[in-house]
Amino acid sequence: MDVTDDQDPRSGREPIHANIWRTAKLLRGEDRMAKLYDPSQPLISVHVPKCAGTSFYDVLRNWFKSGFLRHYPNERTGAEPTRHSLAWRKLLRIPVCIHGHFNFQRGSGFDAYYPGSTQIITIVRDPWELNISNYFYGKRRLHQGKLYRSGRNIAEEYPETLREYLCKQNKSFIPSFFPKEMNLGNFRDILEERYLFVGTSEDLSGSVQQLADLLGYKPPIVKHLNPSQWDEASALEDLGSLKSRFHDNNELAYAIYNYARNKNRQPGVMAEAN
Repeated sequence: MDVTDDQDPRSGREPIHANIWRTAKLLRGEDRMAKLYDPSQPLISVHVPKCAGTSFYDVLRNWFKSGFLRHYPNERTGAEPTRHSLAWRKLLRIPVCIHGHFNFQRGSGFDAYYPGSTQIITIVRDPWELNISNYFYGKRRLHQGKLYRSGRNIAEEYPETLREYLCKQNKSFIPSFFPKEMNLGNFRDILEERYLFVGTSEDLSGSVQQLADLLGYKPPIVKHLNPSQWDEASALEDLGSLKSRFHDNNELAYAIYNYARNKNRQPGVMAEAN
């Protein structure tokens, strides 16, 4: 059903009046972000691995329908993501969302594919928890014979124990999915200038609710898809010293995560990223 002038814009699929709804929320002091969504411009949704991206994929696909486009490489063959032509969709006034693994270190970041993008959204997660989750996800894929990256088998990256993995992989890949030029001195400015929304997987339902308000869609019931099953015996090892070292090695990843967590926790307040 099309949205008419007297409807709440969240009740329909097309976000025609999302800005009107959002402006009213801003005036009431209820909104947590500073930018307005422009449906005539592409929405870039960055799927950081193991940050509820599969669940988020389903939400966005149901909202955008024919305007939902994938940005994923073929890891088994090494084929790069498709570069989508957006001109005809813009002429037909189809709101577009491009969702996937925008990773600048692999040459598939959004600045390489869609330069000048300023409507970026993403979901992040505690970097330490993400690193552990990625280990168990990789082990599961290994047992399924599906552990590939850029056309090569990467089984050697996933040793037998979690401790071995954490000793070896002590850098978070979160910053790889943000602009190449981002650092501790400018991350806050970049997030506020280019990002429409940064949520957290720990509060996925709340993040999706906020994003629904922002875009003008009806909020769905969020299902948590593709979770990593942790081996509890391994996960409960004494990893305190490794965690401390990991934190020290990943200041930018934690700054991004704390920015998202703190900002979404306090409406209308820019909290410090610790």
